[in-house]
Amino acid sequence: MTKYLTLCLLLLATGLGAHSAILGIPVSSLMETFPARDLRSSILALDEAGYSILHYDAKYVIAVPPESPGTVFSNALMLSEYPPRQHLYLLNEPKFADAKKLRESGNILLELDSALLYASDLGSEELRGRSSSHFTELNLSPMRITASKILPPWTGEFRADVAQLVASVSADSILARIQHLQDFGTRYAYTNTRLPVAQWIQQQFFSYGISDVQLQQFSYNNYQQYNVVATLPGTEYPDQYIIIGGHHDSTSNDKYNFAPGADDNASGAAAVMEIARVMQQNNHQPKTSIRFITFACEELGLWGSYNDSAITYAESLDVRLMINFDMIGNNEHDPSEWMVRQIPYDGSLNFTDYAIGITEQYTSLDSYADMGWYNSSRSDSYPYWQKGYNIVYFFEVDMDSGIYHTIYDVVDSLEIDYCAEVIKAGVACAAIFADLEELSSIPVAIPATNVSTESFTANWEALPGATGYWLDVYQTGDNGPASDLFFSEYLEGTGSNKALEIYNGTGSAVDLSDYRVEFFPNSYTVPYQSLDLSGELESGEVYVIANPGSFAAIRDRSDLLNSSVTSFDGDDQIALKKLSTGTYVDIFGRIGTDPGSYWGSGTLVTKDRTLVRKSSVTGGVTSNPVSGFPTLVTEWVSYPVNSYHHLGSHSLETVVWVPGYEGLSAGLATSYEVDGLSPGETYCYVVRADLGYGSFGNSNEISVTTGIAAPQPTLTRSANALLLSWPAVNGANAYRVEATDGPGGEYSLVTETTALELEIVSDEPRGFFRVTAIH
Repeated sequence: MTKYLTLCLLLLATGLGAHSAILGIPVSSLMETFPARDLRSSILALDEAGYSILHYDAKYVIAVPPESPGTVFSNALMLSEYPPRQHLYLLNEPKFADAKKLRESGNILLELDSALLYASDLGSEELRGRSSSHFTELNLSPMRITASKILPPWTGEFRADVAQLVASVSADSILARIQHLQDFGTRYAYTNTRLPVAQWIQQQFFSYGISDVQLQQFSYNNYQQYNVVATLPGTEYPDQYIIIGGHHDSTSNDKYNFAPGADDNASGAAAVMEIARVMQQNNHQPKTSIRFITFACEELGLWGSYNDSAITYAESLDVRLMINFDMIGNNEHDPSEWMVRQIPYDGSLNFTDYAIGITEQYTSLDSYADMGWYNSSRSDSYPYWQKGYNIVYFFEVDMDSGIYHTIYDVVDSLEIDYCAEVIKAGVACAAIFADLEELSSIPVAIPATNVSTESFTANWEALPGATGYWLDVYQTGDNGPASDLFFSEYLEGTGSNKALEIYNGTGSAVDLSDYRVEFFPNSYTVPYQSLDLSGELESGEVYVIANPGSFAAIRDRSDLLNSSVTSFDGDDQIALKKLSTGTYVDIFGRIGTDPGSYWGSGTLVTKDRTLVRKSSVTGGVTSNPVSGFPTLVTEWVSYPVNSYHHLGSHSLETVVWVPGYEGLSAGLATSYEVDGLSPGETYCYVVRADLGYGSFGNSNEISVTTGIAAPQPTLTRSANALLLSWPAVNGANAYRVEATDGPGGEYSLVTETTALELEIVSDEPRGFFRVTAIH
């Protein structure tokens, strides 16, 4: 196999340029080229290097390189031209009986850990006729690669309301729903039960009291298919979602007549319905909205979940997590040995760990992550993972290959009590994940301690998931006025989450009708879209333009909703033009140049980021750069995708860094002694967290004033007077002299002076003096 594969690849290599190939990059090479704390971070770096990632597991990355790759992998395998002439499939290990037919019909291009990459001239329907092995066609659209989301540490805190939900799960209810689905005879996607099955599931959701239940219709091979989508609104985060899914279609070796699919996957569809029933029965109100979905047409290539994940992404729905149930009813062990598998996905491994903890706390099941199915392409969780969403996937341990996809996959072969126990884990996970508070990537700074004349201790709160902290200490002053209006914030997020912020720091109100925003997609040299502004913008204020499809929180911060100049996607240019002079007052990017996927590198890029102009910048880019986007590094600060907390305000100030304290690495400590300072000076500090994939936004700013040493006065007596003198104190601008008649008496002001001595007339009765330095 290996020799044949190598020869095949070498033959391909002779006729293909690097820009038109699909490569197999060994993960070991990737990690050497982009060393990081985990695979996901290296994958992010590969994505940022311009590679289009199609699929990966712990062994290989399947990717398409950019036209002019800055990073080349010498030991990458050339798998196919791009786009490929043949169909490419991710194929599970073929059954022995299928192996010969598969060899006759195509070639195995790559052996991954969890699948085979298989090339064939056969379409999916023809291939399905030759193989009963599970496969899905390789998606040739690039994956959306997102950083691992931070979760608060799992504490195992017991929740009585969750325990009540778990106790309400009914084995009888589950059995009835699996039996009813089996009673349709077949739920195969090409039979006439497609709509009746979906309508029956829809009625189940209605019967629980959920009013928003839709049939999501789509077509596959000219057959109308129907996902069922029921939505339970969240109380605090209604625009964020947990998706709970499992497919309702089935297949068998007699699929047009009898495909009972009790385990695969009436058990998973029953889980989705049972969790909805239990939540409604207990009047459970999740903080995050929950979408309960049963998918159609999974057995023909995950088409139901591909359809919904595409809609979810296109509509910019903020999905916290997708929980998938596929085959959860078969078990061959004693109840004391019951286990459930979690199928792990890279980028979601912290969610998998959480789900294992929740499962073992609220049920009798043991649970583990099955790394042999890492990034599995064989179920409805996969299309959501490709879109960048987090995944938890429940799957039975004792998969019975003897009944899988046969007429013998019936209710009588299931262990319903085991199935109920898995569903208990599912409802606990759904409730807990839906109620997790939003976590920030931005730490909270707290007041300084141990303040002295030349030092203080900077302090901040620990941020869950942080791998280190960076500290800035500086002094500030007014910085202005600005030369003209300029862009102060650029938000390029998922879907339609796009916004621009324009700042007026000129010191005077500005008539916006003298300005126009121009949008230049890719390499356009003339505006593709433009927007004439109107109204008046006061000094110190901002004007925010947001895409109408943005999150509600972004729209609420906007002054104008407009899609014409907010349809950028990271590789476009935007300019602010002053009409009275016919000149640009600010240019974002370089007009006439297509940068590829985005401008920049690392975390400081123009795609899937929010960029905020530094407060030290007092004017825009008025001339089109000779090349590149040079001010991106010098003038902008990067924040994670969809960040909007800075939107709606901006300010100007001069920043002078304390030597040695600009971006100082503080490790994992939550305090740091700052020394070498001047007495009586005001300093500020902020801290940033490193989340394992770069540091992002600054914390809140803390201001601290160092102390001033107390002068030690001296009295010198002469014939007619006393001379009170004292040494100069560093940082003092003046001195306050006070006196009292005796020890313990109340001091009263004598004078404030810039001098270092004061003559005291000897006949004055007061004999005790103190001198205080004033900054």
